[in-house]
Amino acid sequence: MPVGGVPAEVLRERNGNIMTITKEDRTLAIKQIYPQYRPADDPGGDVADALGLARFWLRERAIA
Repeated sequence: MPVGGVPAEVLRERNGNIMTITKEDRTLAIKQIYPQYRPADDPGGDVADALGLARFWLRERAIA
């Protein structure tokens, strides 16, 4: 869900551990970030998971 006009984070940190948001919220966040992403073509949410993990990895390394 958008926060202040910015798409929700795909992953968030809680008590020092990386915790994923619900699969439904993660899929919605990926759809907001990548309009070409089609949840209907990704019934298990694996593509959304992969995109979210890639975004997290890049952000943690200050690449993107």
